[in-house]
Amino acid sequence: MISAIVDVAHTLSPMLGETSDPRGALSAASVGLSVDSCSSRLRDDAVDAALAYGDAAEAGRIRERYDALASELDNELV
Repeated sequence: MISAIVDVAHTLSPMLGETSDPRGALSAASVGLSVDSCSSRLRDDAVDAALAYGDAAEAGRIRERYDALASELDNELV
């Protein structure tokens, strides 16, 4: 079920972005990230949508959350 949600979010986000709905694209990517916070595809979708919406600060926060999570997971594997 998780992979289906991620796949739909990843499909929907760029589609909404292409139809001039960057806020909807960001929402779709955010829902996907709430299910799979480690998805680099959804992170990229969310960053692209935030930038298209004109919210560079949100794009930065998305990157920071992803980097913090990756760092935390990396420390757990060491």
